[in-house]
Amino acid sequence: MRKLFPLLMLVLFGCGSGAASAVRVHAATEMKCEESQLKATPVKPGSNSFTVEGCDQIGRYFGVCNGFGYCPQVQGQLITPILRKQAAFDLNCGEAELTIVSLNTDTFGLRGCGRQASYILVDCERGNCRAVQNTQTQ
Repeated sequence: MRKLFPLLMLVLFGCGSGAASAVRVHAATEMKCEESQLKATPVKPGSNSFTVEGCDQIGRYFGVCNGFGYCPQVQGQLITPILRKQAAFDLNCGEAELTIVSLNTDTFGLRGCGRQASYILVDCERGNCRAVQNTQTQ
């Protein structure tokens, strides 16, 4: 029994690599991007929610994990299309003409057609992100 205890602890507590790894794997598939090209930033320290950036795309993902750090399920969505669609309407500019700058994990600046605005993500915890303009169009 004494020899089995360390092995049991390794299996129970070392079985998962955490949400960040699971999120990067999932995002790489969805973004059609090499995992090594993705940067996953926690939305809040210690959370299982991440903003993932890479290959000219941005996504918001949440790892559903058990108490041992195993995260068999990842939920989320690409937010680049959401940001582009909202900004194209607000700035009266074609989506292809817009550039996105990440200001922090929840705020993004979009520029195009000689105008710019910043947007904040809301309702992402429920997997249904929306982009809301949080500045006046300039």
